[in-house]
Parts: sequence; structure tokens; C-alpha cells
Amino acid sequence: MNTSGKLKSLLIGASIINLFALTWFTLGSTANFNRGIDLVTTILFLMIGIPSFFMLIISISLIILVKNENLADWKRTDDRQFKYCIELVNLFQKNSSARLYLKNLQSADELYISLDLPVRDIGGLMPDKYFSHLEPTADSNIYKLVTTNESPFPKIEFEIHIKEKTAIGISSK
Repeated sequence: MNTSGKLKSLLIGASIINLFALTWFTLGSTANFNRGIDLVTTILFLMIGIPSFFMLIISISLIILVKNENLADWKRTDDRQFKYCIELVNLFQKNSSARLYLKNLQSADELYISLDLPVRDIGGLMPDKYFSHLEPTADSNIYKLVTTNESPFPKIEFEIHIKEKTAIGISSK
């Protein structure tokens, strides 16, 4: 399960527990709506119930946001099989690395493929720029990844083997 799936499960669970607790509190303090709320219960409701209600609203809003996971900014392969991006891991640290993140649009499977990119040579990044272009080849298991001119890397080509989860450097310029 991916991170957004785990977050969504956690938010749904917390929302259900919160809704159950609010319902229990309301039904219990009003004797199933047969009597009014007394002074102590009113104070408890103000201190616990209202913040809990707002937390429930926030949780539901986050569930909707996680459901509409922002993959729209990612690039798609020309054959519409994958969405992809290059992830720069631990950038500006000794153990920095780059990897290709692929999400299969049919099966929702996610793959991480390590890339041998000169991450340590990066001086800075420009947001909203695409670093690469992934294009299919005649073999449906093999894709060609090329870094773009906007990339902070030199122009490098990789042969990406999907099933083996490997990247082989073809050329660098």
C-alpha cells in the first residue's frame, strides 16, 4: 500500500471513531434525546465535542484531498501506460540519489527504479520543470528515459526495463 493509501486508511479510521464518539456523547448525554443537556454536559461539549466536530470536518476534507491525489502534474508516457517523475532523494546530503517513480495507470502498481544521475552536482532546482521524458520502445517492457534541457543534469539516456526494475545508461552528453 502506498503512502497516500495508508494516510487515507488512517483518516477514514479516525473519522469513523470520531463520528462514533460524537454520536455516543450526544445520545448518552441527552438520554437518546429524551431530556435536555445539563450544565456539566454543555461545558464538556464545548471543550471536547466542538473541537472533535471540527477535527471530523478536517479529516473528511483531507480524505477528499488524498482521494484526488495530485498526479495531474506528472508526465505520462506517450502510450498512456505510466505516470512518472524523477525523485531526488536526500538532495544535498552525502547519501543523495535519484530514482524513477512509475505508476502503472491500469493496475495502479508503483515502481521505483534507481538512476545513476550525478545528483551531487546539482546547485539548485527550479520548480515546475520537467527533468525527463520517458518514451516507449518496440518492446513493451523497455522504455527510453532522456533528461531534458531544463534538467539540472547533463543530457543522459537510460534504457528502463520495467519487469526487471533496472535502468541501464545508454549515453551521456
